[in-house]
Amino acid sequence: MALWVKDWNPTQPPAAHVNQPRFAAALALVRAGYEDLIAIRDKCSPDTHLIFHGYDFAIPDGRGICKFGPWLKPTFGLRNFPTIASGQAVVSEMLGQFEAMLESLSGPRVTVVRTQGVLAPQVSSWHNELHPAKAEFEQFADLFHQKIKQLFPARVA
Repeated sequence: MALWVKDWNPTQPPAAHVNQPRFAAALALVRAGYEDLIAIRDKCSPDTHLIFHGYDFAIPDGRGICKFGPWLKPTFGLRNFPTIASGQAVVSEMLGQFEAMLESLSGPRVTVVRTQGVLAPQVSSWHNELHPAKAEFEQFADLFHQKIKQLFPARVA
């Protein structure tokens, strides 16, 4: 991730802290993976409906899990960001671009569940840097249930 984030500059907005050419290249690789998944679905199971999500705005506070992580905070330390909030703003910018990429893949039998901005932007919403706390996870489960019920009303209660 440190390859995609520029050094802290207090005069610049969050978007200017993203090394856009590098991040765009990374997103292009991720997009290729999703495109391959869609192509495999089209070939092997054309009636299958794919459902994607753009995560929510993670907080780079340094909490890992089971001796793994942290995943986000080290980048912002390396790049001299002064606060968790300043790093969080850049994470939000990057995830917004990720979700926009997913939305561009929407089409027949491809749905994106909008999950960004669901959680309150506070550390207590998160179990660690990447995973929501239990109650917040339930919010995501409810969103997915609602969307699947909407897509398949005869099959989902």
